[in-house]
Amino acid sequence: MKKEEIAALLDSMGDCQERKILQYMVDHGEISPLVALNECGCFRLSARIHDLKDRGVLIDRRMEDNDGKRWAVYSLRVAA
Repeated sequence: MKKEEIAALLDSMGDCQERKILQYMVDHGEISPLVALNECGCFRLSARIHDLKDRGVLIDRRMEDNDGKRWAVYSLRVAA
């Protein structure tokens, strides 16, 4: 998805968790579940990522771990 398409999608969304998450990824490059909870009020980040992917947003996932705990970090893939 191109930057212009992402901007148009953001403009078409209301004040919802999906919009907050997408805007956060545009501004910061990536988002983790803890950040999503604290910054966007979203407890189910993977579900919102799935919804964004259904809208055509290209999102990559990488797994991180620390002290035996694992979580996904999602980043926006923007086409040139």
